[in-house]
Amino acid sequence: MATGLIQTERLRAALETERIARRVIHLDETTSTNDEVARRLAEDDADGLVVIAEHQTAGRGRRGRTWHSPRSASVLASVAIVDREEAFQGGCLALVCGIAVVDALSPCVDVRPTLKWPNDVLARGRKLAGILVESRTVRGGARCFILGIGINCLQHRGHFPDELADNATSVELESGQPVDRTAICASLLNELDGWLAVADRCRGPALRDAWLARSDILGKRIEIGENGRRYRGHVVDLDPEAGLIVRLDTGQVRVLHSGDTTDIDEGRRVTA
Repeated sequence: MATGLIQTERLRAALETERIARRVIHLDETTSTNDEVARRLAEDDADGLVVIAEHQTAGRGRRGRTWHSPRSASVLASVAIVDREEAFQGGCLALVCGIAVVDALSPCVDVRPTLKWPNDVLARGRKLAGILVESRTVRGGARCFILGIGINCLQHRGHFPDELADNATSVELESGQPVDRTAICASLLNELDGWLAVADRCRGPALRDAWLARSDILGKRIEIGENGRRYRGHVVDLDPEAGLIVRLDTGQVRVLHSGDTTDIDEGRRVTA
């Protein structure tokens, strides 16, 4: 098991980014990296700001869930995107982040994750990484997206709370190779920047095809919750700007946005 802090200078040397990571702030501890970015959005050079942390005291996922991570065991990073031209959509950016995580791991370790709707990254059916995209309005009325990404890197089974132990995993548990958090973080930022450099890639057919190519959800029978109701059916397609397209057991085709999804055939629920 690799140890040590993320090495900021080596990280910067490995970056090939244009929009993001012009500024990289590396913290030993914070409430959450998303909170830290939010506190800095009024700064003139906020666009592309990256905050990484060794530990979060109040890390969170979607729907207010707690994000658990021991100190220096994960890649915990948030990126600020100031969207003055209204080029992006939050739901699409969450899909982009998932793609970036999958592609970032490939050159670093022998783990081939898959994407789970709407914003989980899995390895062998267990959660390896999570994504939280939040938005704020900044000075001048521009919308800013905060892209929060957490990748479990060095955790062992005992690091996960009892309620997550059967559904969570880490790169360390899945890989036979040494785990270098600095290399994974640099690879993640490079992949993410490549998508954000061309806004048109972050929507429509290009995004649909890329996300589905990294997921095995097409054709699966699922149960998904939305607005207090549960729906069952087979996944037939994805519209990145609208949601997952499901042919319900009733025969109706419905677009479902986000919620807790269960693969009925596998019997495993992923709380996104």
